[in-house]
Amino acid sequence: MAFKLDKKPYYKLPVTCSTSADNGLQESESFIAYIARLPQDRIDEISEKSIRRYTQIKHGQKPDEDVAEYTYFYVADEILVGWEEITVNGEDIPFTASTKEEFLKSEGVATAIVNAWIQSKNADTAKKQTSKKPRGIG
Repeated sequence: MAFKLDKKPYYKLPVTCSTSADNGLQESESFIAYIARLPQDRIDEISEKSIRRYTQIKHGQKPDEDVAEYTYFYVADEILVGWEEITVNGEDIPFTASTKEEFLKSEGVATAIVNAWIQSKNADTAKKQTSKKPRGIG
């Protein structure tokens, strides 16, 4: 298949997040996120700085100034450019700057978006096995 340079500036990605139900148990909720197609150098920068931030926090360190802002909210805010299947009382919620901010502040949403995005990037580079038969000489 030929490589297409004329793609939309976003792609649709199903996202499932875990939220607290009224009974205190966790429930899964899903929606379709429109994810910005970022240039590879920006993807690399987000990945590197997010990993550095996480590692510093994991080791009990305060994140360096150049990585401190790379939270789930920050990354989700950059990559989320639209959505489907977000409702209130059965009515679709339009995507605006204010509804986006409110939505990203909801429990588990920013984390779920970033994790789905990371998985979609890993899936792009993962080697797919086509057969369980061993290949080689002999």
